[in-house]
Amino acid sequence: MLYEADLVIYAGCHVCDQITCDWSNPHIGTRILQIDVDPAELGRNYPNTFGLVGSPARVLQQLAAAGGIVSDRSAWLRRCADALRCWRESAASLTTSLATPIRAERLAAELSECLPETAMVVADTGFSAIWTAQFTEFRFPGQNYLRAAGSLGWAFPASIGAQLAVPRRPVICFTGDGTLYYHLADLETMKRWNVPLVVVVNNNSALGQGLRSVKKLYAGRDGRLADLALFGQVDFARVAEVFGIRGARVEQPQDIIPTIKSALAAGEPFMVDVVTDPDCNPEPPWMPAP
Repeated sequence: MLYEADLVIYAGCHVCDQITCDWSNPHIGTRILQIDVDPAELGRNYPNTFGLVGSPARVLQQLAAAGGIVSDRSAWLRRCADALRCWRESAASLTTSLATPIRAERLAAELSECLPETAMVVADTGFSAIWTAQFTEFRFPGQNYLRAAGSLGWAFPASIGAQLAVPRRPVICFTGDGTLYYHLADLETMKRWNVPLVVVVNNNSALGQGLRSVKKLYAGRDGRLADLALFGQVDFARVAEVFGIRGARVEQPQDIIPTIKSALAAGEPFMVDVVTDPDCNPEPPWMPAP
């Protein structure tokens, strides 16, 4: 849909390689409106960009107030709605899967059903960010979604800070086991300050984002693949209990929602350890034909 658009608006975005699939989408020649507080960012990566300097929120409000849409967009909006419907139908087998270990797609989708109207979700980089961005729905204007983009292990300490900043709001950290290992000692911080954070661990006993590539590289070759991308099976609910934090382990998909809801209702530090499939892989980004 982005590739077919005749105008693309970037608000507070660097328009970098990851956002644009190495500057292939949108295609060169698309009309682009870029809004940023830093004038040096405007037009850095795409030619013929019309730049507006200012706070993205404020500039968007000014644009909305400047005038209405003069063309009929009904056909385009139907096309967008059809594309969304088709994608949801294609993903339904994953988000409702009864498989064990649990599909990561189902875990991220079920999280949508647990979020209070003022919830904040803090997701780590890599697959944690992809799963939540694709499958977790934020249905209320009072909800927030924060995610890392490159700093592995960021989410857990960041979510502690977020919970301290908004003590009256529920905060959920969505992280993988590989990223949680980076800052596991902050469980002591969480307990000492009685931070009522709920940590949901996508526990697949692996560095999931690297596992697919490592398996491909090691196909038909000698070597210890496990040394590069696999961990031992650890129950992080029990680890949390050692620190004096309540924990629960989820091994069946139907237990995801009641367990997370109970953790949120507890109003205290809580670790939810969800056993998931290490071979879950997001679909690669759509790329235009060469």
